[in-house]
Amino acid sequence: MQQINGVEVLTTVDELVAPTQTAIIVIDMQNYAISAQGGPARAGEDISQLVAMTPHLQRLLQSAREAGVLVTYAEHIMQNSLGANLSAAPMLYQLQLRPVRYVTHVVEGTWEAQTIDELAPQASDIIVRKATAHGGSALYKTILDDVFRLRDIRSVIVAGQVTDGCVLRTAVDALQHSYYPIIVRECVGSMFQKSHEAALAWMETRFPMFDLDEVLTTWRI
Repeated sequence: MQQINGVEVLTTVDELVAPTQTAIIVIDMQNYAISAQGGPARAGEDISQLVAMTPHLQRLLQSAREAGVLVTYAEHIMQNSLGANLSAAPMLYQLQLRPVRYVTHVVEGTWEAQTIDELAPQASDIIVRKATAHGGSALYKTILDDVFRLRDIRSVIVAGQVTDGCVLRTAVDALQHSYYPIIVRECVGSMFQKSHEAALAWMETRFPMFDLDEVLTTWRI
């Protein structure tokens, strides 16, 4: 810990991921994106990085639960169970700027909207659903900020997909809410390698970033 301008700042990995003050947000690890039967894979997008990331995220979650870290999930939807469209034109505009071959339309309550079985939430975990119209942050217009404040959470490990989208937006939003956004390198991914690398490089200059083994070693002490 350091004093900067009279403020105590957490600086070491053991301080930043202390189990009683840390939460994980698993972002958008749903069937629509990770499964071979989901829209991106069927459209020919490369989901290999997301699939390869899954075992690392499994290790992170197992160790987190054993250490008593709060585990939460944010699931992306574009239409709710009442049939209301939750997309917004400004958020969809970006699709014109990227080489996507599909337009996802995730409907609440469907198989596509569910988190994949390998990372399925447990009874004690908290699940929120976020709309495309809200910009992709798991903290925007959800209950997570209230939950974290009630639990005296100081650090939020942002994991899942995509690095250059909802992961980045949630990390920035976490900082705006006065949390330490923590990135575990092996536990974020994207379908676009260049965008993944660019987002990771930018976040590393601003947020605490660790290898998975650094975090797991800290939680085993």
